[in-house]
Amino acid sequence: MIHILYGDGKGKTSAAAGMALRAASYGVRVIFAQFLKDGSSGEIALLKEIPGVMILKATHFFGFTKNMTQEQAGIVSGECRELLEKIRCYFPGADEETRKADISALIVMDEVLNAVDKGLLETGELISFLEDMPENAELVMTGRKADPELIRLSDYVSEVKKERHPYENGVRARTGVEK
Repeated sequence: MIHILYGDGKGKTSAAAGMALRAASYGVRVIFAQFLKDGSSGEIALLKEIPGVMILKATHFFGFTKNMTQEQAGIVSGECRELLEKIRCYFPGADEETRKADISALIVMDEVLNAVDKGLLETGELISFLEDMPENAELVMTGRKADPELIRLSDYVSEVKKERHPYENGVRARTGVEK
C-alpha cells in the first residue's frame, strides 16, 4: 500500500515517524529515507536507536532547494536517485516468513515529493520505483506538493493543511517542536 502525507502544514515527517515506530514495535523492518534533509531532526535521533530501523539520507545537504546553485541541485538530484537504489537494495526477500506477514517492510521516503516537485527526481523514476516495490511492503511519501499521478497511484492520501504557524510571526523552528 502507498501512503502520501502532503501539504503546507506541520507534522508530515512526525506522522511518518509515528508509523515507523508502530511498525517497528511489531517487528516490521523499517527503512526511513530522508531525501532533502540532513538527518538531524528529533524523530531521526530516536528512530536510530530502535532495532530493525534503518535510516538513509543523502550525503550532501545544501538547505532549501530555492537557495541551491545549479551545481548543488545536480548533486542532490544524483543523490536522490542513489537513495532510491539503496532502498531497492534493502527490500526484504520473499521468504516464507515474509509472505505470511501483513507487511514485509515499512518504507518512509521523507520529502521525496519535494524532490519530484523541484525537478530533482522525475515523476516517472518514482513511479518505476513504486512498480518494483514488493506487494506486502508499505510505502509512505511526504512533501509539500504531491504530483497528481502519484496521488492516483496511492491508497492513502492525507493533506496536512496549515491554518496558522508561528513562523509567520518570526518565530524560528524550536527544538523538540518543529525540529
